[in-house]
Amino acid sequence: MPLCPGVTESNLFQARRGIAQGFGKRFLTVDELEAIRLADKEGLYQTLAAVQMNVSRPTFGRILEAAHKKVAEAIVCGKQLCIQGGLLHSDEGLH
Repeated sequence: MPLCPGVTESNLFQARRGIAQGFGKRFLTVDELEAIRLADKEGLYQTLAAVQMNVSRPTFGRILEAAHKKVAEAIVCGKQLCIQGGLLHSDEGLH
């Protein structure tokens, strides 16, 4: 069962060439995955996506930026991308 809406059942993705060459791992937290889902998959503006995640717009932007960097590094450098539970961020604290 997913930890939050949009969290995938799969938690590890990797390029084929990364398997044998051991390029390392990048870890994507649940809140980073949720930010990607809201902004990139659902196409929400950051203001509305921030409301959905119960964070400020600047906080959402920082979460999304960190997620984009991790995904890009995994794709470009052939690293494993691991989605780990982590905590969901909110301006009211962590959940």
